[in-house]
Amino acid sequence: TSLIKLDMKFNQISGAFPTELLKLDKLESLSLTDNNLSGGLPDFTSLGSLISLHLGSNRFSGEPTGFGGLTYLLNLDLSDNDLVGTIPKNFLRNISARKPIAVDLSSNNLSGGIPLELDRLEELVIYLRDNKFTELSPELCNEDNRDWNFDEVGMFGCDAIMCPPGKANYHGRHSAETSPCRKCVSNTDLYGQITCDGEPVVKSSSSRLVRGFVGIAISSLFSGVLWC
Repeated sequence: TSLIKLDMKFNQISGAFPTELLKLDKLESLSLTDNNLSGGLPDFTSLGSLISLHLGSNRFSGEPTGFGGLTYLLNLDLSDNDLVGTIPKNFLRNISARKPIAVDLSSNNLSGGIPLELDRLEELVIYLRDNKFTELSPELCNEDNRDWNFDEVGMFGCDAIMCPPGKANYHGRHSAETSPCRKCVSNTDLYGQITCDGEPVVKSSSSRLVRGFVGIAISSLFSGVLWC
C-alpha cells in the first residue's frame, strides 16, 4: 500500500496494538493517541519510513522497546502509558547523531537512568517527567549537549532534563528562568517529579509547555514537522 499518514486518535480503540499496521511499509506518520490500547509495544522496524509515531494516552505496558531499527524518526510520543523498566541502550540506535528528534516518555513508570548512548544525539528534545528515574549522568548535561531541549540544557544544565531528588517542578524540569526546580523535601530519591507532599506543583504563569510538545516550537526546530 502507498498510505503515508494514518490518524486514528480519539477513537476508543481497545485491545493490543493492531499488528496489521506493521505491514504499511510506506507509512510516515501514525497516530493512535488517546485510545484504550494495551499490552506490549511491537517492533516497529518494518515501518522503515516512519517519521512521526504518536502512541500517547493509552495503556501500553512493558518496556519501551522496538524503536532501535527506525532511521527517519523525528517525533515519538509514548507519554501517559504504563511502560515500565529502563530505557534500552539501543532505544534510538539508528537515528543520525545530527538529526533533531523529539521524544516524550512522560507519565509512565520507567525507572533506572537515561542511557549514555543517547549522548551522541546533538539536538534531542526529551521529556521524562513523572516517572521513577533514580539516575541522571552529568555526561548528558555537559557542553556537548547544550542544544538539547531547545538549548535549555546549555542554560540550566541537568535540571533542564529532569529536576533532581529533593526538588520538583510542574514540568518535572527547569524550562524557563521563572520556572526553576523548587525545593521539595518529600521527594527524596526520584528525578523529574511534578508533585510535592502529594500535591501537584503549581504551574508558573510563564510556562511554555502545558502537555507534551507545542506545535509552534516543534515546527521551528524541525522545519515544519508538527507534533499533533
